Amino acid sequence: MKRRKGQKAIEERLVVLEGLMRDLSRELNGLRKATERELVNGGSFYDLVRSFERNLIKRALSKTNGHQARAAQLLGIKATTLNAKIKRLNISLDEFG
Repeated sequence: MKRRKGQKAIEERLVVLEGLMRDLSRELNGLRKATERELVNGGSFYDLVRSFERNLIKRALSKTNGHQARAAQLLGIKATTLNAKIKRLNISLDEFG
């Protein structure tokens, strides 16, 4: 009984991970296209990095309904680092929850 539950939990996590991988692939493709557009329009390196970072953080916040600790975990950074980046990039949390 416990073995079946464990196997089912693993299978459910795999389904979630597969979905996340598909989402990430689409998001990266979209970011690549946006970066190419900005390069064509004369964006500087720092503008491109700022735009990429801002979009990545906004997507993580969107996926976690504005929960900063979970968004930080998704991004692989500390919550304090995420909070500092949110302030530096002027990201409004109102739109996420």
